[in-house]
Amino acid sequence: PYSRFANARRGRGIVDDEMQKKLVAGCRTAAEELGRFFVQVAHMPRLDTKMLEARYILRQDIERNTVQSLQEHANMRTQQRLLSEKQNVIREAKDEEAMHSEYTREVSGVRWVLKDSSLHATLCDAPGCHS
Repeated sequence: PYSRFANARRGRGIVDDEMQKKLVAGCRTAAEELGRFFVQVAHMPRLDTKMLEARYILRQDIERNTVQSLQEHANMRTQQRLLSEKQNVIREAKDEEAMHSEYTREVSGVRWVLKDSSLHATLCDAPGCHS
């Protein structure tokens, strides 16, 4: 009905008097209903928002604590991984030490020990000057 009325105003269609009266009556009825609705909204009791505010603050605290706990958990997992890697390095070193513990290295050879010189407080490097 509205499109017919709008088209008639633009000269594109014809709305007879009876249709126009129905449209006007429908608009008045809608306006009256909206008026009653706004009166009822105006007389509604006020909500106590202190409880809502307390819940909002509590939710923020919970979310903040959750994020903090997740960060701590991630840090702990990182520390555990690093500790595990270091334990593996230590275990490998101990295994290698245990594997080589039965072997000994003996070096034999002639070693010359130089004697003190009687001159200038130096070591003697002349032939036959060692023991």
